[in-house]
Amino acid sequence: MPKQILNVDLLGDDNDYLPPIYKFWFEHIIYDSMCKMVGIDTVCLQNIGCCIQNNDGVWGRWAYCNPERTKFTASPVSNPVFHRGLIYILLEDGKLAVFDECKDEEGFEILEKPRSFGFVYEDSYLVEFDQGELMVVLIGRRGSPINIFKLNEHTMEWEKMESLDGRAIFTGTLTTIMKKTVIKSMQNKIFLPRLYDWPDIVSADFVLRDGEFAFVESRRVDKKVKVGNDAYITNMWSYELGQRENPRDFWETERMDYSIWVDFSNS
Repeated sequence: MPKQILNVDLLGDDNDYLPPIYKFWFEHIIYDSMCKMVGIDTVCLQNIGCCIQNNDGVWGRWAYCNPERTKFTASPVSNPVFHRGLIYILLEDGKLAVFDECKDEEGFEILEKPRSFGFVYEDSYLVEFDQGELMVVLIGRRGSPINIFKLNEHTMEWEKMESLDGRAIFTGTLTTIMKKTVIKSMQNKIFLPRLYDWPDIVSADFVLRDGEFAFVESRRVDKKVKVGNDAYITNMWSYELGQRENPRDFWETERMDYSIWVDFSNS
């Protein structure tokens, strides 16, 4: 059985692997960063599995449960999120399904609130805000518009956000990262791994910045692609929150479904 990597040590030979899955196929696998992994199938039988890592870094066997199926359609692409000890899944209509591991035989509960967002979107990404709140990034057809909503847990309603208070969100994959930044050109922006005319081979420099190692795209492969009267540099695509004009350049980008964001900071 091929191994799947959880964490990679770029400076050494140590890699952390996912525990082997023998019995079921999971559509989602989420890790709570505290030695616990949960696998979820939301398409077929709605199987749920849990696996624990011991103090020696060895994963135990998967414990499976097959609760009575709750009928729902998960929002496409969006990944489940651990939040306040529960697992949340965004549904296609904007509602939330919640799973409590202490009540695993009951399966998912569909909350009466929040209700739908009231408009059609193409992609959605559920994430936990760095202040401990649930957020969702909604991407419209052809990239316009992009909306961010935060869940008000007192009223259980989605509230639209007009600012990220200096943060940047990196999403568009099953990994979403939110970072506070002092770089003004990155503040209140959403970055997606949609790329302009990306080459088959990407040259990168291995650099040391502020005591951290990272791969940085080399300027030696800087290419430009012309779209209409505008020229764009080969790069990831970004959208500034509150931007009013239609992001036409989104049309000319290529989706990178196998991309993943990597956070090199220790905080």
